Amino acid sequence: MLTKAVRNGLWNAVSTLASALTGIMVSVIVIRTLDTQAYGEVSYFAWLAGLLSALGVLAFPTALTRFISELRGQGRPREGEALAAWVSRGLLTLNALIGLALLVWAWRSPYPLSLYLTIIAPLPFLNALSRLLTSSFWGNEEYRPAAISLVLASFVQLGIAAAAALLHWGKPGFLLALLSLSAIGSISLFFYALRKGTQRHLFRLQPGPTHATVLLYLAFSFPMILHTIFEMIVWQRSEVYFLAQLSTQAQIGFYSLAFTIYSLCVGMGYALVGGFFPAIARDFGAGDWVRVREKIAQGVVLITLFATPLSFGALTMLGTVIYWLYGVKMFPSVPVAQILFLGLIPSLLVTVTGLTLGAIRRPWATIPLGFAASALNIGLDYLLIPQYEAIGAAFANTGSQVFYTLGAYWVLLRVIGVTGRLYLPWISLGTIVFLGFITTYLIPHWLVGRGLDWLAIPVAGVLYLGAVWRLGYVRVLQEREGYRVLHILGNRVLPKNPDAEGTSGVVRAALEIARAQAHQGYEVWAAAVGKEAWEHEWQGVRLVSLRSANIPVLRLAGRELDLRVHLPFVRLCLLEAFDIVHTHLYDYVRGLRARARVIHFHGDPLTQVYQGQSPALKPGDFRLVARHSQAQVGVSRFITRQLQRGFSRYGLEGQVYCVYNGVDTERFHPHRYLGQRHALRQEWGIAEEETVFLFVGAIVLEKGVIHLARAFSRLSQRHPKVHLVLAGSSKLWGSQLSDHDPHQAYVEGVRRSLEGSNAHFLGSLSPAQIPAVYAAVDVIVIPSVMEEAFALVALEAMASGKPVIASATGGLPEVVRPEAGLLVPPGDEAALEAAMLALAEDPLARQSRGLAAREITLGFTWAHAVERLEQVYRAALQRHHPPSRLAEAPYPEEARTHA
Repeated sequence: MLTKAVRNGLWNAVSTLASALTGIMVSVIVIRTLDTQAYGEVSYFAWLAGLLSALGVLAFPTALTRFISELRGQGRPREGEALAAWVSRGLLTLNALIGLALLVWAWRSPYPLSLYLTIIAPLPFLNALSRLLTSSFWGNEEYRPAAISLVLASFVQLGIAAAAALLHWGKPGFLLALLSLSAIGSISLFFYALRKGTQRHLFRLQPGPTHATVLLYLAFSFPMILHTIFEMIVWQRSEVYFLAQLSTQAQIGFYSLAFTIYSLCVGMGYALVGGFFPAIARDFGAGDWVRVREKIAQGVVLITLFATPLSFGALTMLGTVIYWLYGVKMFPSVPVAQILFLGLIPSLLVTVTGLTLGAIRRPWATIPLGFAASALNIGLDYLLIPQYEAIGAAFANTGSQVFYTLGAYWVLLRVIGVTGRLYLPWISLGTIVFLGFITTYLIPHWLVGRGLDWLAIPVAGVLYLGAVWRLGYVRVLQEREGYRVLHILGNRVLPKNPDAEGTSGVVRAALEIARAQAHQGYEVWAAAVGKEAWEHEWQGVRLVSLRSANIPVLRLAGRELDLRVHLPFVRLCLLEAFDIVHTHLYDYVRGLRARARVIHFHGDPLTQVYQGQSPALKPGDFRLVARHSQAQVGVSRFITRQLQRGFSRYGLEGQVYCVYNGVDTERFHPHRYLGQRHALRQEWGIAEEETVFLFVGAIVLEKGVIHLARAFSRLSQRHPKVHLVLAGSSKLWGSQLSDHDPHQAYVEGVRRSLEGSNAHFLGSLSPAQIPAVYAAVDVIVIPSVMEEAFALVALEAMASGKPVIASATGGLPEVVRPEAGLLVPPGDEAALEAAMLALAEDPLARQSRGLAAREITLGFTWAHAVERLEQVYRAALQRHHPPSRLAEAPYPEEARTHA
């Protein structure tokens, strides 16, 4: 579903579209009835009426919308109502005086000026009423009432224009038609508000707002008033004035027609993003800068989607449209309009920038830029209009718009930089513009050149909308409860069906996190690089295997640079707009485009995977991590301490968090698989009174399986009623890019050590089989000789109610506590044999430790891990870099104290 801001914008845009279409029909009636000189005269007085109405309200209604929204975000809606009533009384009084002054001017003026002024006189008051009511509705994020009123007013305006033409009311009648939209809209909105009673606070006496609120409002309004004046000069007011002074009435008519069409499109674009103004102000009031930046990106994408086809399409099809609607006499307006439409995208991007700066209470930031753009615009008017007339006016307008857009974007970057970096999906924006150029310029230009003008517009519309929809750009505008996350697994084996295929612990942990995030409303991808490309959907997670890049491995400074794996991830991140790139291998973080990058460490960063003395991460690696990621996550406090030491050792700063892995305590339940327990033991030929030890995982050197095999072989000679089950294979640590198994000799050594003992090799098991195997055994053994970061197997076994014998290494002691199992020195076969013997001979100890193990795991869930990761994501998106520290892990106090 689309976000509320976008839905409000669509209400606004649909009503503006209806108004634009009726406005075009009204202009057709007026232009086809009057000659160019008469139309220029009517246009001048319409411009004068608009100028007086704008001066009557300035920026006060816009500021009112923003403050009502912010006060709602702060939980103070009554204060917003009091402010609205206070502002309304002042503005309505001011505009009533302006109308009275116009009537006095009309009384002292000759005909027909007196008639024109009399028609204009009520407009400032009615416009102020309409703007105040609309602002109050918008401040509460209610866009439907104003939209309905605008549609009704548009149809009434069309009726007045038709009556003026049929009844020959002449120029005063057409002026009345052009000015009736605001008047009719204000009256309909006023009666709607009275009927619903939703805006009664505007019309009744009540206590005023607090002194502090008034001062803030006025301080905010002053720079907004200056912006309104700049808008009159830069955007839509100055050209008509200078054309009246330096050119002819006919040129005013040509420019007015071109600007009318252009301003209708600008108005629709403004309507589309208008819903973001109160939404950003509300989030600003709540102090949620992450959401503020999200809405800025959404607004820019929405404007680009809207403005691109209009800007390119005008270059090809606008001449045909003007000829069809207004006839050959207005054909000089075509190049004027085309020049104006070249500035459509910059004009609308300024709208997003201005809305944002206003919503976050920084309207003064572009005041110097406004003065510069105004001076530029006036200078261009004086320079170009005498020689090029209406075309020169269009160049002046477009040039000042482009200048202001570039400056305003730079200002926005500086302002947002106070609280974090602004992220815009530039690749997506560039792709949209390229699609628009192909579908709405090149193809229509080819059709028009072959006399198929009537076919150009529908073909361009279908092709553009189809391309945008197919490439998924509408996704950016949809409501999401969570983030859009990409989990990167390097070249690890990524299963097509994780429920049926075995995986390594790192891949399993990443997939469990991804599944839990998808259930909480995130859009989640998990990607690895392999020999073939494929995509699958699993439990709401999009599994993606990327084909490796066909380039050689580079060797630089004694290190390998394997871009075969890295480049596919870079390309994926360029094509897709991810909020978070969550990589589970630090190697693949450079060049990945996302709003934030998080590195998840599942291993010790300071030592080699197996007993090496040289650091696994060199100084350059730590610099890479610190520079290219906004958060670092360790799966245990042991890993976070190691990360801390690494950063401190090389004088770097990081943002380190501990997020323990989780376990599904319902899936791994001690009583769910009792039937399978008996069946499996019978299949293995094991009696119920015999003791079964289990190893689960990759059969590789680092896991210490050979020490377990030797210890068990000696134990079985002393205690014949013991069995060892090994579930796993060396291929779990393999690569998708190679079929070679470097651990095969090690596996054979384990098999030879277990010859003659009660050992059972099950091979690699699917996740669906694992819970039953845990239920069928009595003790789980984790004999790792490396610094084990956090064995997922330990949690699964303990959740199944089984005691654990584990090496006292890495993060294992943080989970395997004394009441739940036994810890032995890594590689100490005698200690491992003694621990197995102790539990084999004491079934009561096995039972009590198993119950304690089950209780411990109730504090470790995947939902808890995802909740903790969301805090990490928010901190990463805020770009908050405190001194390197260990973030407190929100887990049971026992886990922290034991660590």
